[in-house]
Amino acid sequence: MPRPTPDISNERFGLLVALRRVSVSGEHHAYWLCRCDCGKTKILRAGHLRTSGLRSCGCLRDEIRLNGGNNRRHWATRNHKQSREYKSWCSMIYRCTNPNSISWKNYGAKGVTVCEAWRVFEVFLAHMRPRPAGTSIDRINPYGNYEPGNCRWATRKEQRANQRSACERIS
Repeated sequence: MPRPTPDISNERFGLLVALRRVSVSGEHHAYWLCRCDCGKTKILRAGHLRTSGLRSCGCLRDEIRLNGGNNRRHWATRNHKQSREYKSWCSMIYRCTNPNSISWKNYGAKGVTVCEAWRVFEVFLAHMRPRPAGTSIDRINPYGNYEPGNCRWATRKEQRANQRSACERIS
């Protein structure tokens, strides 16, 4: 007797989110309709999502291939380290979408979201531009979301003056 397939709806696998189970004629494996952060949808086998390290619909592989084997938009060229902008982007997504994040209680749990367009790193980088040294991402309106027009690169001092508690004291 086959094992029941676990429900992985809304689970994230790299850039992919499982939307719903679909049936594929002639197949006995579980397949899922997945949405990639690039916007494409693809039907993928559940076992491949969990065990193969599949991270995108193929767009990430294509991007890496087009860039000569290096994902130069996401990685600095010196010593193959992640760029500061990419690290900030990953942290922003993580604290707003993952309940296991230490920062979840201050972001995702309070309803802070990342706009759909910024789920793609290149779009985020185009809006935010390169990150100056000594800064990190800051929401101008601390009650707003991560989106164009509400974010900037700011120093720690600027961020402390802009925290929710500081804004509440002023109001």
